[in-house]
Amino acid sequence: MSERDQGQKVRVGLKWVAGSLFLQRVVQFATTAILARFFLTREEYGVVWMTVSVIFIVAAVRELGFGQAFIQRQDADEEDTGRALDTLFVISVGINFLLFAVLFTATPWIADLFPKAPGLRLVMRGMFLAFLVEPFLATPALLLMKRMDFAKHSSSEILASWTNAAIAISLALAGFGVWCLVIAYVGSRVIQTGYLMRAAGWRPRFRYDRAIAGQLFGFGKFLWGSAVISAVGRQLDKMVIGRIYGATNVGEYGLAHNLTNQVSNQVALLVNRISFPAFSRQQKDLKAVRYGVLKALSHVAMVCFPLALGLMVVAEDFLVVIYGEKWKHAAPILQVLAVWGLILATSSVGGPALKAIGKPHVFFFMSIPHHAVLLALFWVFRTEGPVGIAWAVLLTQLLTATITFVLIVRSLEYRALEVLEPLFRTGSAALLMVGAVLLFQRTMGMDDLPRVVSLLSSIAVGAGTYVLASALLNRPLLRAFTQTVKEVVRARRA
Repeated sequence: MSERDQGQKVRVGLKWVAGSLFLQRVVQFATTAILARFFLTREEYGVVWMTVSVIFIVAAVRELGFGQAFIQRQDADEEDTGRALDTLFVISVGINFLLFAVLFTATPWIADLFPKAPGLRLVMRGMFLAFLVEPFLATPALLLMKRMDFAKHSSSEILASWTNAAIAISLALAGFGVWCLVIAYVGSRVIQTGYLMRAAGWRPRFRYDRAIAGQLFGFGKFLWGSAVISAVGRQLDKMVIGRIYGATNVGEYGLAHNLTNQVSNQVALLVNRISFPAFSRQQKDLKAVRYGVLKALSHVAMVCFPLALGLMVVAEDFLVVIYGEKWKHAAPILQVLAVWGLILATSSVGGPALKAIGKPHVFFFMSIPHHAVLLALFWVFRTEGPVGIAWAVLLTQLLTATITFVLIVRSLEYRALEVLEPLFRTGSAALLMVGAVLLFQRTMGMDDLPRVVSLLSSIAVGAGTYVLASALLNRPLLRAFTQTVKEVVRARRA
């Protein structure tokens, strides 16, 4: 594929994935706001998020790094691709069905670990049914990702998000309580699976190639080890809170964490989903990879700094206006996790490049000290409640981001200032925005106004200040970001 065609594919992919993630987050945000405000309690949300935490951990165990290895693999021809995909499917069926049987049997023991979460056992068993669907969903999705057919892949995710919302809200209106989330989760994945199989033109075939499996595991084993440790680490915060403080506190923490994912973490997902397949095709062209990383970093920083720091400033008003008064106690947690999301998003930009140039092992070796520090900080902050746990997560991510920065500079032969400059420039504009909003809130006496007026006024002042500050202090990066947005919007499939 020529460089021009490659660039066109990336722009089209960015358009579809960005649009998909935006629509998914809007639908998810609206659905959560409706359910949390009118139908479900903090305790019920906490039970669901604790179940999702278990699923995420087990999901990392089942991957074995094969998915990313399949995308990175340079296949000889279509037949070779087909054999590799069928091999992945066979492995996936065996692992997922085995895990379902184990988890379904072990549910009583898992639920007993969280005595302050009533109803957890039945909710877990209901959501574990998704494991039986996973091989039929993930396999055609990987095929579309390898083809860089982001339009069809993104369309499936949009369909799943709308289906999830429709099922959840309908069942909540019918009085199903927490089960509206369980049925919506499993049902939407079944519908998404049918769409993906048709879109990819894929049908299940039980064909296994031991040599290909060995090749995939050779690349994926380090990613798998890193993914397992990271999955445990990313869900451990909710499980620690659930064990010590109960489902209600998990509900507050989970809502704050979910909001952070709506902002900075989804930008990281967007960059990784597009960049890894693209960098894998350019893995022998270090110059192209270096340019791509810097461009992605500047664009991520332009979006994430104002969103994350802005959310931190208006946290309590935002929670009360959108979710209701009962959720205002999650504001301190949200403020800490907003900064965590910002660090995670900016530091994750280099990940696809390191994997694409054949250095997946660094993530495994980085994950060991990361989680050792995380566990130590959990112990240090254990008496500070959910806010203390959030601080442990933030400080650990800051350490890992620093290590990632050093690895990127050395592996891609940057000068340190090349990587730091876009962060300094966008960070300066975002800090001016924060200062303007705080000054506005103090001078205008916002405590005497309705919360919705306070929130909308602060957002308007912050947005205006950030755009003006970026135009004055960060014009080259703002111009490049605007140009990329225009190219993405105008991009058409080749």
